Amino acid sequence: MVHLVDKFSENPSDEIFDLGDGMAGVMIVLDKKMCEMVYPIPDDLKLWYGDNWIYCKLQKAGYKFHIYKAIEGMHAVSKSVNYLSESERGPIIDSDKNLWENKYRYEI
Repeated sequence: MVHLVDKFSENPSDEIFDLGDGMAGVMIVLDKKMCEMVYPIPDDLKLWYGDNWIYCKLQKAGYKFHIYKAIEGMHAVSKSVNYLSESERGPIIDSDKNLWENKYRYEI
């Protein structure tokens, strides 16, 4: 999880852990080759599961994932869900979940 910070640590830990089959939807850094593999994300995945799409496509291509336990980043608010009210985003998220679980998870 990335938290808003006012000051970055002088010497952040470089300890890592293996994500295994998990997936973190915080920040994903991709090179050009990776972008070509994962984009476009299906248009009908509107808010959620785009990170799953990216992770699974790269994992299938043989990439291994690690995350730094002490990573720090400036993160104000989510840009993908906070522009909608809960009543607006709930049905979209439900639709995305259904699409991921019943279509895209097995398509990759």
